[in-house]
Amino acid sequence: MLFVFHDDVLEVDGKRVPVKELSFAEISSQGEINGIEIPRMDAVIEILSKRNEPVMIEIKHLFSDAARQKIIDITAERSDWQLIASVNRFLTSFPRKSRKYWYSQAKKVGTSVYRIRRHDVDLFHSSRTIFHLIWNRVKWWVNR
Repeated sequence: MLFVFHDDVLEVDGKRVPVKELSFAEISSQGEINGIEIPRMDAVIEILSKRNEPVMIEIKHLFSDAARQKIIDITAERSDWQLIASVNRFLTSFPRKSRKYWYSQAKKVGTSVYRIRRHDVDLFHSSRTIFHLIWNRVKWWVNR
């Protein structure tokens, strides 16, 4: 289930709980209790699709192949829509053993995942081998 919520945690019964540990029903319900609407990605995409402006979708956590495919498909044929992620979230969301496959899926539809704050850095391309990943991380650290 893809949903739109920027924070990594949600307050549940006075405790901060990582959203990745909750079901969408729990997230939605707790959002209502906290006065926050947490929409499904489909609802947001429907609204944004009617607007003629660039869109950046930040990837936080993708835990299934269905979610990975869905997020890639969302940007298909939308050259002004971009997927972004931090390096660590990218590496977690697109595990090394299947990263080449997801890179090819993204390329098929004309998209990729770009580094937050460095939107010219294609994370699939930069992580294609362990050597490239290490080298690029050193370069990114030096160029902060």
